[in-house]
Amino acid sequence: MKLKRVLVSSFCVIFIILNAQASNKKGEAFFTEPFTDLTSKPLSQTGILSGFVKTYSPEPNGCIRTMQGLLNEQVLVKEISDKTDDICVELSHVFYVANTLNSFKTTQSIYWTKGSDIAYTESFEQKELDCLPEPISYKKSTSVDNNEVVTLSEPWFDAATNKTYSAGTRFVCATDKVSKVFVPVKLLQFEGNKAKTLLSCIPANICMFAKNYKTKELKRAAFVNLLKKWSVDAEGVIPYVWGGASYIDRVNQYKFEKKIDFVSDKNNQTTSVGYWMRPELKHAPAGFDCSMLAVRAAQICSIPHFSRTTSTIPETLSLLDKNEELAPGDFLWVAGHVMMFSDEDSIIASESYSPGYGAVCNTPISKRFGGVKTAQDVVKLYRENKPLIFVSKNGDKKERAFKIYKLPV
Repeated sequence: MKLKRVLVSSFCVIFIILNAQASNKKGEAFFTEPFTDLTSKPLSQTGILSGFVKTYSPEPNGCIRTMQGLLNEQVLVKEISDKTDDICVELSHVFYVANTLNSFKTTQSIYWTKGSDIAYTESFEQKELDCLPEPISYKKSTSVDNNEVVTLSEPWFDAATNKTYSAGTRFVCATDKVSKVFVPVKLLQFEGNKAKTLLSCIPANICMFAKNYKTKELKRAAFVNLLKKWSVDAEGVIPYVWGGASYIDRVNQYKFEKKIDFVSDKNNQTTSVGYWMRPELKHAPAGFDCSMLAVRAAQICSIPHFSRTTSTIPETLSLLDKNEELAPGDFLWVAGHVMMFSDEDSIIASESYSPGYGAVCNTPISKRFGGVKTAQDVVKLYRENKPLIFVSKNGDKKERAFKIYKLPV
């Protein structure tokens, strides 16, 4: 009996050591939570309380979230902290353009997150890895066209795992035969450091398949229709979230407020931190910023758009040529913001809090801009190289230089 206890104890020690070693290694991994906050530097080095990861629109020294990852999105672990839960990961489905020390521009997709929110692929058997969809890669534009993958167009609550998954989450379809009611998918359920495979069924009306959008026209139409659906506020709105790349729930559009807090750094220097918040949300916020609204919707509709930031758009997309006609889904771009034309009379964007929106909105062009009523009026200003007057909800006006970029279908 004592020998059995010794063997069991020895096994437990070995198991703990192996798990400790596994948690401090580099390599291929994937997100295990419905959505995960990512930052540009380790949380432990920000000098800002961890609660500020959950704030909204950026004020000076405000929200430090710069991106969010979704369940099943695969990453490459680049760096690991020895003392904290911070890890540095490289994403594959988006990128941003950064300047090097020599002023050369380079594409990057590096972020920091919590090590507890990822799992390493080498820790799982093949049957478990078969639950992971092939990743989207900005280095391979055709990676958005995977006929074996199901992508959520709306949030989905799974009773088996008791979790709600974001729109844009991708799953492996479990069968070639799909009914008009439900789509069976493969899913991993995590219990501590282990996972078991599940078969769950998603309502077919919130499933998107690349095989249904083979032409440019179909992709563009799907993109615009999805944005319109997301911007309808009959049941609340999708909130604007700085660095947000997820859609879990809807909120009351006008229930947000500005807050001021004070934090002290390691030198006991106090900083005033301003941020926006929605009191009705009791968890880390899901939502979109302007650039990731475009990316998520585009990739769901099998469109190879990978620009994580608005500053990357001019480096990657094509301007509306003088001989081209504007089409629904094309981008209206200003420094720091991007919007999508939904039709001749309106425009869709994830609008920040300062102008009075704080949500994904479908706004009449005549209300969002001054002196114009239609998309063609905006195009006319663009052709004449004239500024566009942005109008906030409270009537404030500001002239801004703008450009129009083509949807990359």
